[in-house]
Amino acid sequence: LREIYHTIKKEGLLDKAEFSLERYMRCGIGICGSCVLNNGRRVCKDGPVFKASKLKSEYE
Repeated sequence: LREIYHTIKKEGLLDKAEFSLERYMRCGIGICGSCVLNNGRRVCKDGPVFKASKLKSEYE
């Protein structure tokens, strides 16, 4: 996904692209923190689909 992110960024398409992320989720309701991304968003509650522009801290 990192390479795809950089390609999308290079083409100026971050605002149009979305990523579907998969993480191990213990509780599935946001309490345990096992699915937290670097930007503080939780895959189980805030995702699993995120705008590419919101994933800068994950892939740069």
